[in-house]
Amino acid sequence: LGPCPLPGGRVMFTSNRNGFEMPRGNNLGFNIPFQLFVMDGDGSNVEMIGHLNIASALHPVPLKDGRVMFSSLEDQGFRNDLDWGIWSIHPDGTKWNPILSAFGGSAFHFQTQLSDESIVTAFYYGGKNEGFGTFVKVPPAPPGEPPFGPAYKNDPRNGKSVADIGNHGFRPYG
Repeated sequence: LGPCPLPGGRVMFTSNRNGFEMPRGNNLGFNIPFQLFVMDGDGSNVEMIGHLNIASALHPVPLKDGRVMFSSLEDQGFRNDLDWGIWSIHPDGTKWNPILSAFGGSAFHFQTQLSDESIVTAFYYGGKNEGFGTFVKVPPAPPGEPPFGPAYKNDPRNGKSVADIGNHGFRPYG
């Protein structure tokens, strides 16, 4: 699913070809995660690069700096069934990192990068009472700084939430 062209003629995509089972189920009715793969443009040399995304990955999109961002059910241990965050990875499978956390019952999908390098993503799933496809714009992290702080969601180094179901709405980012 979701073929994403990469520099040099390669393609990144998601697949459940390994048949791995998720470490936790979800209420979507499937337990087989989609993982990240790359291949040559002609379909040869298929290689799994998303060894850490056992909870599923969708919608790979290239970033200007060479990374690829994608939606993932990996939510830093929060363990809620529909918390999809935005993560990044290099096409060779290195430097897997969060871009937008899924804390607070958030689900983010269908992301893109704007010319100013900010990220726009859909805050998704109508069943979460926050709308269906509301757009969220996240400015790039300042150079040399991580996009957010520690995994504990109440740590003040994390800044304010972009979207948080627990607070029933949006708060300014930053």
